[in-house]
Amino acid sequence: MKSYLVDYINRMKQPFSTIDEECAHQIAFAFLTFKMGLYDDTVRRCEKTLQMLKSKKVPLALQKSLMVIQERAHDLSQSRVQSPNLPEFSGNENSYIAINVPLDLVEDRIHLTISNSLIMIYAVAINNSPNDTTALEEQERYVIHILESYKKLLNIE
Repeated sequence: MKSYLVDYINRMKQPFSTIDEECAHQIAFAFLTFKMGLYDDTVRRCEKTLQMLKSKKVPLALQKSLMVIQERAHDLSQSRVQSPNLPEFSGNENSYIAINVPLDLVEDRIHLTISNSLIMIYAVAINNSPNDTTALEEQERYVIHILESYKKLLNIE
């Protein structure tokens, strides 16, 4: 699964290459604070990053990923177990997600959306925020674990 993740990270370099280090740092901390359970901070980081991205030409899939993580973090901060109103990836956005499988094969579409969002912001952050590389690399096993839960659907052995 590590090679699958590395391939995905490399594939995300070009489409998101216009993201500057300051914005990428916010994206990195949105990922890291979510992973650490600091949900209120995650919500603030996502909001700040979404504002910063308004002036940048990047695929909309990144904004959707941040909105998904922001909404999920907000729900978790309010002790809501479920997040039924998350946007899903569609159309052209599907070319930017790591786990692109037929939705009729997926038992939990909400979990898939959250998984794809976390993996995307991880990839964008690790590609564009050199100051956060070490902290992000320490979370690689977490991201691989997410991917492993979809191993069968991805037909990876």
